[in-house]
Amino acid sequence: MTVGLMWYFTPGVRTALWTLLSLAVGGARFRTSRTFSLRLKNAEAGEQLAFMHRYRWLPFAYALCWGVTPMVFVGFMPMRAEAVCWSFTLGVVAVFLWWSASRLEHTKVVLGAFLLTLLASLAWRALEAPQLIGVRITIWQPLFLLVYGGVVWSVAKAFNQTYTESIDLRYHNERLIESLRAQNQAAVEAVRFKDRFLASAAHDLKQPVNALGIYAEWLASEPELAHELSLKILKSTQSVNALFDSLFDFVRLDAGKMQVRQRTIKLAELFDDLEVQFRPTALEKSLNLRVRPKAWTLHTDPIMLQRILSNLLANAMRYTSHGGVLLAVRPWRGGLRLEVWDTGIGVAENQLGHIFAEFYKVQSAGTQEGFGLGLAIVKRLTEALGYELQVRSREGRGTLFRITLPPDAVVAAPELRTTATRASGRSAASVSGS
Repeated sequence: MTVGLMWYFTPGVRTALWTLLSLAVGGARFRTSRTFSLRLKNAEAGEQLAFMHRYRWLPFAYALCWGVTPMVFVGFMPMRAEAVCWSFTLGVVAVFLWWSASRLEHTKVVLGAFLLTLLASLAWRALEAPQLIGVRITIWQPLFLLVYGGVVWSVAKAFNQTYTESIDLRYHNERLIESLRAQNQAAVEAVRFKDRFLASAAHDLKQPVNALGIYAEWLASEPELAHELSLKILKSTQSVNALFDSLFDFVRLDAGKMQVRQRTIKLAELFDDLEVQFRPTALEKSLNLRVRPKAWTLHTDPIMLQRILSNLLANAMRYTSHGGVLLAVRPWRGGLRLEVWDTGIGVAENQLGHIFAEFYKVQSAGTQEGFGLGLAIVKRLTEALGYELQVRSREGRGTLFRITLPPDAVVAAPELRTTATRASGRSAASVSGS
């Protein structure tokens, strides 16, 4: 409509130049808006801001395009047509500024550029056609433009506040929805865990309890087999106790009632206790159990650490039928690593990511004895202590579990020979050799 009025009343060259400028700016706006909608609407905020920064010149070009309109229509057309052109000019830019009010500092600069361009255009027309001063160009026009700028700026600030509050409200609503979704998921997972817990516990308890009943009936009918049956009854009882210990540990961990109580301990004493505990099992299965302690002094929770290592050793003993099991300690970057090696059945690559889940059992021959809780407890305990747990395994070759303790867990390391001692040792060896 503005172009139509200009073509009818205004000299053709000015109208043609303004039309080309407005089409170029409008086309650029349409192209950038469409590009943003198609490619960047759901992109990261940084990518969106980079796109907006790249085209930051476009709003200024838009302000310039509409700011020069007085040079095209003022004094060339009747008062009514000129009033319509003023309405279009001020109205279109006002809508544009309100639309872009989400960036208030940007809006302020664009509004200032638009008003300065308008005033410069009026001044140009006054110099070009002095006869218009007092008739079409008066002192009231700059004053009106200043009032117009103040109104537009006030509306833009109000719109910016509304826009900001709507974003904050939307953000908080999304956070609330996400929190409710997470709580609902946690409740569903808790129900699933309870079902798995009861089903697995009932399944794992059934076999040793049934065995106890059978052995008890057998013992009642044939007392002369008491020596042989007592060992079987003891083994079944130990299985039931082991399952209950694992279940109680897991429940305490899940409820957050197992607290870390750190104190200074000697690692060699802990290793000695573990060797005494698992040596009979190794002898029974003809396995070579090797324990390599060193005089490390640690600041840790001894009960949790012993529980971790005993679960790993029990797991290694259970799934190793030949070869041996190694419990060792190695220094590592100021801290140390506790390692449990075995030559057992190993774990397939596609199952390594699942072995620390509750009640998960490796799908392989010889894995029916476990309860599927030992490694889950190990993972929970290492996380509670702030240690790093790693596993490496090759199916049919064996498994390595590694626990890395940070430097602040080490109170004292084994004494190493000094450089002078090593040098004297090498000198003595060379003399002896010669």
